[in-house]
Amino acid sequence: MKTVYILIFFLSSLLYGSSEYKVKAVYIYNIANFVQWQESTFKSDDANFNIAILGDDDFGDSINILKDKKISTHPIKISKIKTLKNVDKFQIIFISKSETNNLHEIKQDINNKTVLLISDIENFALKGGHVEIKTVVKKLKLIINNRLALKSNIRLSSKLLKISKIVDTK
Repeated sequence: MKTVYILIFFLSSLLYGSSEYKVKAVYIYNIANFVQWQESTFKSDDANFNIAILGDDDFGDSINILKDKKISTHPIKISKIKTLKNVDKFQIIFISKSETNNLHEIKQDINNKTVLLISDIENFALKGGHVEIKTVVKKLKLIINNRLALKSNIRLSSKLLKISKIVDTK
C-alpha cells in the first residue's frame, strides 16, 4: 500500500499543470500517510484527522480534493486559521507564505507539540519546520528536517525519507 503512495508522489508532479496547490494538497495527504501517528493522537478510531492552514489560504478550492479522504480510519477535516489557538487539536498545520515573518513566533507557540509543520516557505525546513514542499522547475520536492520532527514525537516513514532531501539544524 505504501508503494502506491510513493508512486502517487511522483505522478503528482506530472499533474502540476492542473493546479500547484491541488498538487500540494495531494502531497499533504500522502505525507500524512507516511507518518507513524501515536495511538494517543486520536481519542477514537473514527476521530477526525485535523489539518489546519495557517495564514492566507493559497489553496482556495484546491484543498477540497481532501474533503472525502481518510488517514487510516480518520476522516480529514480542514480548518483555516489565523492564530494558533487550540493548536493541540491539529495533526498537521500548513503554514502559508503569508506567515514567513512570523515563523519564529509560530515555532515558539508550538514548541515541540506533536503537530507536523508543513510549508512551501523558502528554507522552511532549515528555519525550524518539519517538511518543506519546494518547487523546482515545475516539480515539487520534499525537504525534511527529521531531527526536529523526531523532537516533536513525529516519526516519518523511512520510505518518505528516502525520496526526500534531509536537512538538519542545530
